[in-house]
Amino acid sequence: MTAYIIRRLLQTVPALLGIVLVTFFLVRLTGDPARLVLGEGATEQAVLALRQSLGLNDPVLTQFLRFLGGVLRGDFGTSIRYREPVLGLFWERVPATLELGLAAYLLAVSAGITVGVYSALRWNTTQDRLIRLLVLVGQAVPGFYLGLLAIILFGVHWRLLPTGGRGTPAHLVLPAATLALFLAALIVRFTRSMVLDVLRADYVRTARAKGLPPRTVITRHLLRNALIPLITVLAAQTSVLFSGAVVTETVFAWPGIGRFAVQAISTRDFPLIQATVLILTSVVLLLNLLVDVAYVWLDPRITYQ
Repeated sequence: MTAYIIRRLLQTVPALLGIVLVTFFLVRLTGDPARLVLGEGATEQAVLALRQSLGLNDPVLTQFLRFLGGVLRGDFGTSIRYREPVLGLFWERVPATLELGLAAYLLAVSAGITVGVYSALRWNTTQDRLIRLLVLVGQAVPGFYLGLLAIILFGVHWRLLPTGGRGTPAHLVLPAATLALFLAALIVRFTRSMVLDVLRADYVRTARAKGLPPRTVITRHLLRNALIPLITVLAAQTSVLFSGAVVTETVFAWPGIGRFAVQAISTRDFPLIQATVLILTSVVLLLNLLVDVAYVWLDPRITYQ
């Protein structure tokens, strides 16, 4: 297992290098940040001076090597907009994104697995059909539309919850529910399918024939085997959750990394964009590795060479 983990970590190096390379050159196709910072009325001399101070007049390859060398030292550069170290600005917004992401993840997983198991156990009943209809709606409605609808209903019309910002637990309800809906719908559909397959297995019928309580059959025999493919789906949806957080944080003015990234793109803040993409990609790759390790814990028969 240790050799496998080391090999996987080494394999992430070229992947991260390729992502850094693509991101670095793509952001430079969006325009001149110096012109955007100074405005259209700025003189050409002022624009050139700012570009010189930011190092944008150097050859692109030189800029890339400088950025790559800084990353290896833990220095992601200085924000063009804020004139502060990028890493510090990024970590300031991590708690807000973790709060929103974990809340949405826990809500989606707990609700998704519970409803999925219930739907499978009530197969082809009215409750099952209603749940499948709601799942279809949950996966079809765009996140930004759902967020705006939630603001109009719960914030403006009924005045039950805050419509934006971060502060109290009430501020977390609408963005977390909006972000969790798509993932919860996916978990319900997948859990239902897996549970229906496992219900037909011989060991489940044997456990029932022994007279074990239904809760024991579900938790010890049914869910444990159905969770392995579900974990794969949850790991694959991590990046989707991050991308959804960009929209959700923007709609609800949540001061997290997603909204921060949108602001960086709109202002062509190259260092901020590059750091955000690199760090989030590293997190997704690390989570995928942890999922592979979790397979062994769930099923000791799985081994890695």
